[in-house]
Amino acid sequence: MKKSYLSKALLLIILVVSAQSLFAQQGTLRYTEDAQFARLHPYDNASERANTARIFSLIFEPLFTYDYNLEQFEYALAKEILVQQPRKVVIRLKDNVKWHDGKNFSADDVYFTFDKAMNFNRNEAVRNRLSGLIENINILSDDQVEFVFKEDVRDPKAELSFIWIVPKHRLEGDNATDFIRNPIGTGPYRVSEFNMSGITFEHFPDYHGTIRDIGKIVRRQTIDLDARITELLSNATDLLINVPANRVRQIAERGMHNLIPYQSFSISTIAFNYSNSMLGNRNVREAMVRGFNRERVLNTWYNGRGSLIGGPLTPGAPFFNPNVQPLPYEPARARQLLADAGFSDRNNDGFLQDANGNRLRFSMVVRDLGANTNDPSLRNVVQDFIDEMRNIGIEIQIVNLTYDDFRQRVFESRDFDLAVMEIFFDPTYDISPLFFSRSVFSEFNVTGYSNRAVDARFESFFNSESRSERMELMSSIQEIIARDIPYIFMFTLERNAAINLRFYNVRVDPFYFFNEVNYWRVQDL
Repeated sequence: MKKSYLSKALLLIILVVSAQSLFAQQGTLRYTEDAQFARLHPYDNASERANTARIFSLIFEPLFTYDYNLEQFEYALAKEILVQQPRKVVIRLKDNVKWHDGKNFSADDVYFTFDKAMNFNRNEAVRNRLSGLIENINILSDDQVEFVFKEDVRDPKAELSFIWIVPKHRLEGDNATDFIRNPIGTGPYRVSEFNMSGITFEHFPDYHGTIRDIGKIVRRQTIDLDARITELLSNATDLLINVPANRVRQIAERGMHNLIPYQSFSISTIAFNYSNSMLGNRNVREAMVRGFNRERVLNTWYNGRGSLIGGPLTPGAPFFNPNVQPLPYEPARARQLLADAGFSDRNNDGFLQDANGNRLRFSMVVRDLGANTNDPSLRNVVQDFIDEMRNIGIEIQIVNLTYDDFRQRVFESRDFDLAVMEIFFDPTYDISPLFFSRSVFSEFNVTGYSNRAVDARFESFFNSESRSERMELMSSIQEIIARDIPYIFMFTLERNAAINLRFYNVRVDPFYFFNEVNYWRVQDL
């Protein structure tokens, strides 16, 4: 009799566990984005766009990852650091990690990945960053790898956290073409379907970490913002990653979704190209800042959902200096600055000229202005800027470009006067590529900014082990940059995601978004 009861109890436990497993497999998350997905190969893209990074975070994993809740780097594929010296680190890798095709992950894959990222990577910025960092990589055993650095490294977790590890056995030789559409990683989800209509991910049953309720994720492209919101409100989709500020109320009033605010770690700016002699004049740059009412723009077009900034760091960023305040809106002061710089309206047409009769005129490049559905307010921001610059005597001519043309004009040929840019930062929030003079000819220092005092402080910052000293140095850097005005620092926007009420315990990574999706839960309503 006892044996019979025991058998029934065991059967009941098995049925319950099986039902829970089936429920986990059946939970589906559906979402859309406006951007077309790029190649599903981390090192076969010229740049990593935000929507692509979100996809990569489902498929691949790095050695280390940043936890925004704990505000520190955590282990991902790395298990522990065995040796840490200023120019060397030995890492033990996690046990029992498998690729999506069932093969074992090992140190060979780590070596192969970094070698590929440094030498055969289409992303020049990442290639250069790694080449300047790593002297050598040595495989010590199947689960141990040694990195030797060219310079002292204060935090190896941070320096090695942005590289997605890829499988050597799938990419050796010339297998990249197949991998672009059929990638495998060690991440919580694997690609089960990939076609022109979208991508479907299914949970990887042998994942070494935790996966809870979401067994499938479906990502489709819908270019039009109104269509994406209609899909969300009609329950055709479950998630909208970035709700425009002017649509937050509409979604909230329907009561069908949770709105999840998250720090964007991005800043909205207008870059000055120092190669233009007129923009090389600080009075002109300051006049354009004081002549542009950024506070009204933020309140009018983004419902005040953000913060004005006076420098390159957001209030939530490490080492933010609260004493760096945005310059006030003072059009009269702006006109005086231009007059002091020798500009006047010599032919009474409302625009200023220099002593040689050259009009104070600038071209401003903007990306996808007519189709920028992620930020429908951008058109209004640009028009306000044109109008307010006209008010102080400056003519602005708009050049609307596609993503690829914008990238070529701004980051490669530097063929622009002004550029409307939203600058995104990773968890390290390293601003040196934007302002360090040795970066003038790199991808990111698009303004051509150079200041010896800033260079010296960056060098001291990188070499310092003292947090208080680093805080003092970075505060000083922010103050100098704010005085020099290489950009119009406009604002940092608050982001909001909208997700169906069926989903709870939703934790969002501000950069990769889905980094903690394996903790999300699903309930029946």
